[in-house]
Amino acid sequence: MVSTAQIILLIMAIVAYFAGGAATLLTVSGHKPAPYLRWTFMVGGIVLSLALLIWHISGTGSWQPLQDSLSALLTLSILLAAFVAYVQLKRPIASLEWLVMPVVIVLLLMAGHFGKTQPTAYLPTAYSLVHRLFTFLGTLAFVVAGVAGALYLMSDRMLRARPAGGAHLPPSPGKFGSLERLEHLAHSAVIWGFAMFTLGILSGISWAVHEHGQSKLGQAWYFSPKVVLTMAVWVVFAVVLNTPIAPRLRGRKSAILSIVGLLLTIATLFAALLMPSAGGGGK
Repeated sequence: MVSTAQIILLIMAIVAYFAGGAATLLTVSGHKPAPYLRWTFMVGGIVLSLALLIWHISGTGSWQPLQDSLSALLTLSILLAAFVAYVQLKRPIASLEWLVMPVVIVLLLMAGHFGKTQPTAYLPTAYSLVHRLFTFLGTLAFVVAGVAGALYLMSDRMLRARPAGGAHLPPSPGKFGSLERLEHLAHSAVIWGFAMFTLGILSGISWAVHEHGQSKLGQAWYFSPKVVLTMAVWVVFAVVLNTPIAPRLRGRKSAILSIVGLLLTIATLFAALLMPSAGGGGK
C-alpha cells in the first residue's frame, strides 16, 4: 500500500496536470497565459509521477515492470503525458493537452484509489508479463486514437460553422489540427494499438487456459465483464482499422467510433482492476 507521503506526491502530480490543462484551455479560448506555464506544469507532472513510480517500485524490492495495478497505471499516465509532450515539441496541436490531461488525471486517481486500498499484484509468469505489456501499450494507443477522433470532430464542426464567403470567420479551426493530420494520427494509433492489443488478448487467453485447459479466472471466464468489454474494444477498433477500404466509415464516423472505443477501453481498464482473478492469485 502507498504511504501518506506518496499520496501527497500523487496529488501534486494531479494538480500539475490540471494546471497544465487549464493553461491550455485559456490559450484555446484566446487568452494569453505565460508561454512557459504549459510546459512547466506538464514536465512537473511527469517528473512527480515518475518519482512516485520509482519510489513505489523501489519499496517492493523488485524492478519487474508493471508488477501491480499501481505501477501499471502510473506508467500508463507517464507514457501518455510524454506522448503529448513529444507531439507538442514536433508539430504542436494547441488543444491536445486540454483533452488528454483529463484522461491522465483519471489514471492517476485510479492509481491513488487502488494503491491506497491494496495494489493488485500480478502473477510473475511469462504469460502475465507479455499480456500486461502489450495490453497496456495497446490501451495507450487507443487513448491516443480516441483523443485524435475527438479533435477531428471539433475541427470538423468548426470548419462547417464558417460562414459563406469567409466573412467574419470564427477562430481558426487549425487550433484543433488539420482534418488530414488528425485522421492520420488516429489511424496510425489504431494500427499499432490493434496489433499490440490483439497480442495482449492472445497471450491473456493462453495464460488463462494454459494449465490443462482450466482457466484461472473460473469456468465461465469468457463471460466476465472484463473479457466481454475487451472483445467489444477489439471489435470497435477492428472496424476503425478497416475504414480506409470502407469510404462510408471514414471521417466523422471513424472519429465517433474511435471515441466509443476510448470509452470502452477505459471501462475495460476499470473492470480489470475491480475484478481480480478467481482464486486470489492476482490477474
